[in-house]
Amino acid sequence: MIARDTLTSTLDSATNGKKDERIYLRADKAVSYGDLMEVMNLLRNAGYLKIALVGLDGRS
Repeated sequence: MIARDTLTSTLDSATNGKKDERIYLRADKAVSYGDLMEVMNLLRNAGYLKIALVGLDGRS
């Protein structure tokens, strides 16, 4: 898990500043829709436009 306030710098470091890298997000049902959208907006504002949502397969 990455804190929101370090999200951009962490991704910039992990991707070597390549904004065209695909970013995968996964969230369980405990994460509100609003929180997920906030993270997606943070990514978009940071220049990461290739965002994919990863579904959970339902297993515990």
